[in-house]
Amino acid sequence: MPTIIPSPFCSYELSERESLEGQILSFNQKCVIQNHIANLAKEKIELTYTHKSPEEYWQREAELQGQILILTHLLECADRAVADLDAYLQATGTQRDMSQITGASGSPFDGAHFGDPSDSSDSQI
Repeated sequence: MPTIIPSPFCSYELSERESLEGQILSFNQKCVIQNHIANLAKEKIELTYTHKSPEEYWQREAELQGQILILTHLLECADRAVADLDAYLQATGTQRDMSQITGASGSPFDGAHFGDPSDSSDSQI
C-alpha cells in the first residue's frame, strides 16, 4: 500500500508493482489525453506572431509545447508500464488481474498506442 513520504512536496513510497500499475491508463483515459494533445497542437499551429508582442507569442508557444510534451510523456509511460508490468509479473510468477487492463467499458487497451515515440514527426508538433 502506498505510504506518504514526509517532505515539502507530496510524494509516495510505492512498491515496483504499485508504481507500474499506477502508470497504466485505460483506453478512454488515453483517448482523452490524445484529444488534449490534438487541441493543443491545433492551438499551437494557429498562433500568430506579431512584432508588437513577440515575447507573448514565444511564451505561449513554449507553454503549449510543454503541455504537449508532458501529455505525450504520460502516454509513453503508460505504454511502457504495460510491458514492464507483464515482465515483472512473469518474473515473480504472478498473473495480471484482467480488470486492471480494461477501461470502464471493458475495452482492452493493450496495444492502443497513439503515435510512434521513435517517429520524430509525432514527437515534435
